[in-house]
Amino acid sequence: MVIQDDKVRKQRKNTAKTLLKICQTCGKEFEAKHPSFKYCDSQCNQVELRRQRKTALVKLYGDVCSYCGIEVKAFFSHLDHIVPKSQGGTDDIDNLAIACPMCNMAKYTMTAYEYLDWLAYIRSAKFNSPILSRLNNNDND
Repeated sequence: MVIQDDKVRKQRKNTAKTLLKICQTCGKEFEAKHPSFKYCDSQCNQVELRRQRKTALVKLYGDVCSYCGIEVKAFFSHLDHIVPKSQGGTDDIDNLAIACPMCNMAKYTMTAYEYLDWLAYIRSAKFNSPILSRLNNNDND
């Protein structure tokens, strides 16, 4: 079976229209229709684009969440849309920010301004958390 697979590969390589390449994202062998193709499908291409955007943003702003300021290692950081796609935001790098998972999920469909206002409110003394009140009462006992 291995010998037959090698014969098939040689036949593919010998055809002018087919070019065997290795996907730069997943490592899978694929038939490229053009020498410039680097990815086996659009999903692998999107993975690589996200990786490049995240790397560029980390170089610009460092390994910190754009919203809360905590240090986030690149592997765990999220790419966040400053203006959410649901509100007309784009995938352009000018509309992307590095966020910790907590901020990215809490922000959900808010714009950056809306989320930062909400975050400031939560951090302020105006927000009286019921659980915090209970904890403070237990500490006094």
